[in-house]
Amino acid sequence: MNDKVSPARQPRGGFVLVVVLIVIAMLSFGGYAFSELMLAEHKAARLQGESVQARALAQSGVELASAYLSLPAKERQEFGGHLQNPERFQGVLVMGGEAGERVGRVTLIAPPRVEETPPKLRFGLATESSRLNLATLLDWEAAQPGAARAALLNLPAMTEDLADAILDWIDADDAPREFGAESEHYDKLEPAYSPPNRVPATLDELLWVRGVTRALLYGEDRNRNGYVDAHELDLADPARDQQKSSGPFGWAAYLTLASAEGGAAAGQAKIDLNSDDLKKLYDDLLRALDQEAATFIVAYRQFGPYAGSAANSDGQPLPPDLELPAKFRIESVLDLIAARVQVAHPNLPPLVLPSPFANERAAMQEYLPRLSDLTTTAGGRVVGRINVNEAPREVLMCVPGIGAGLVEDIISKRGREPEAISEERRHVTWLLTEGLVDLEQMKQLAKFLTAGGDVFRAQTIGYLADGPICRAEFVLDATEGRARLVSWIDLERLGRGYDYELLGNNLATNSRPNTPTP
Repeated sequence: MNDKVSPARQPRGGFVLVVVLIVIAMLSFGGYAFSELMLAEHKAARLQGESVQARALAQSGVELASAYLSLPAKERQEFGGHLQNPERFQGVLVMGGEAGERVGRVTLIAPPRVEETPPKLRFGLATESSRLNLATLLDWEAAQPGAARAALLNLPAMTEDLADAILDWIDADDAPREFGAESEHYDKLEPAYSPPNRVPATLDELLWVRGVTRALLYGEDRNRNGYVDAHELDLADPARDQQKSSGPFGWAAYLTLASAEGGAAAGQAKIDLNSDDLKKLYDDLLRALDQEAATFIVAYRQFGPYAGSAANSDGQPLPPDLELPAKFRIESVLDLIAARVQVAHPNLPPLVLPSPFANERAAMQEYLPRLSDLTTTAGGRVVGRINVNEAPREVLMCVPGIGAGLVEDIISKRGREPEAISEERRHVTWLLTEGLVDLEQMKQLAKFLTAGGDVFRAQTIGYLADGPICRAEFVLDATEGRARLVSWIDLERLGRGYDYELLGNNLATNSRPNTPTP
């Protein structure tokens, strides 16, 4: 019998070891993959948490602006104003600041000044009254046919066809203007749609208007950071080289849907000169001004302006008969300047009262700011007047009857880069007191112009040190007490837009600028 083992049946040494090694390798790869997955999940969760924090920081910028707007006018000026105030609105510390803590900040950036080349960053807010309100155009058109088209034609690259098409889109009728378009045009498109015949809710709606392109409406600044970056120039539409440019920021930099002014000054409601309660009006004017002014204003409401030739009466006027009703309105405080009133008293000859408000520049510089601070003829919210201190040339030119010469004088007087509004120019009547217009011109322009505005726009940017950035554009309406958020547009899809250094990340981590307390 042969006891030798056949070679085919010899034991295979080390086979189990190989299998074990393969299993260990597979487990190792599985553990590595699981570890990588968990790390990725952890990173995603951390980034998600930081993104939520960045959004909360951005929202705190709205609260910062709201608190600032709740301050009386004098305190706003002491705070540094809204136009360019990096100390208060750049890199404001919101969270962290202690050793080892993660720092979170917010920065508010106002829209760029379209006349600056290159534009400069402005840390603060801009009034919507520096733009042309589309809703106001219809009022101008009703008072003066053709005024709306004439206004729009002052915008860069605007044509009669485009202007009439925009006006047809927002007016209430369905009759096309000379160069416009109504339902008859839009019904033939694929897909067909109809103009809403109302003021749009957002400027984006204008992209549905015949002939309006994104390039015309928003310009080349695609990421809306106030600059035309090199990559944006590379993406520019070649067809735009064949047409007049609407500017780097497009028509959106000149238009608004929200400009308005409230009826309060210095934290208190103004005296409504057109109030029907003459007793309360007289008492309020006595406290705010003096007896001569209170008597004259009440008499003006009762008897209206006097254009006759009778001489002014001598002596102190009698107190007004407050039982007589008001029959006349005061359209503007300017109506009171150099006016006369003939007052009828029982059993006495008529008295002719001269205005205590003289048509003399030196005197007007004294009384007009105070009169404008304390009184109003609008009785509350006023929509659509244009801010003479901040509006660019193109928007000022939209004002009916203003003239190119006066616009150049205004820009020259106020300076081309205004960073703060002086006390002397907080009311539009500075055009009168500084001799740019006479009284009659001022009365006409006061219907369209203001020196302020209570609706504001800015970008709010919340960010963590070396972390994500949340960017949004907002509009706040402060015409009625506490500021109300009327618009919030997320801009995160357009990219970061700004470097950390520009936003204020280089400020000391424990820097906490004084913030307004509502």
